[in-house]
Amino acid sequence: MLHRLYFLFLTFTIPIHSILFEGRDLLTTECTKERLNNNLCQMRTEWKVSSRASEISTNPEISRNMTLTELKKHCDDRFVCLENTYCYKDSYNYQILDECIEDVFQKGPMSLCVKKLREVDPTKLSKCVKDYLEKSDSSTTDCKVIYENGKCYMSDIEKYCDPKFAPVFKQYISLRLYNLACDGRLRYRVGGNGQQNVLNQNSTEFVSANITGGRG
Repeated sequence: MLHRLYFLFLTFTIPIHSILFEGRDLLTTECTKERLNNNLCQMRTEWKVSSRASEISTNPEISRNMTLTELKKHCDDRFVCLENTYCYKDSYNYQILDECIEDVFQKGPMSLCVKKLREVDPTKLSKCVKDYLEKSDSSTTDCKVIYENGKCYMSDIEKYCDPKFAPVFKQYISLRLYNLACDGRLRYRVGGNGQQNVLNQNSTEFVSANITGGRG
């Protein structure tokens, strides 16, 4: 009996709650397919995202030797679940993916680098790095800011942080620019009459030739 009630809860309650999400694509006709399996998948991956972020926040050292692919696996798993629901717009799915990767990256390998940077005489650091260290929250989805800061931070990262971190940081910046549709490598699909591809409004496509390619 309890099993049946739980089944009904997953089948009806969660989908109803899901329509409140900003990224819901009401134009799709595929949204109800495999509803139960997709809800279960989302529940499992949400738990993984939360527990992984907490684990790395508590002990950043475990991320020291991780590749970016390893670091973001739980984020990718949730992204696949959201994609398979056919219920959310590309822009929403990729934004959630970007937020997840940024969160675990900042709590993990970036925090180890920041610790090193704080040990350096401030007069030897670039202004952009000093500004970064002074901010309590440097999170942004502005394409141009991500691109410019990524370039500016690299010199000090290469000088003072773990040598293995620099290439991971480059991949991270490149991946953020990709997921946010900043540089032309990704264009979000848009529902409605005729599929079209769009870039982020703050696109850096005009400087895409200067952006490090590749995804982690």
